Amino acid sequence: EVNRKVLADIAAQDEAAFTELVKVAQGALEAKAAK
Repeated sequence: EVNRKVLADIAAQDEAAFTELVKVAQGALEAKAAK
């Protein structure tokens, strides 16, 4: 499970990984909205 604390840690430690997570999350939201 990824919670806010984990996300904050990833954002602080690995900006590239955080950016990828954001892209994945945005894609999932767009797919859900399209249904």
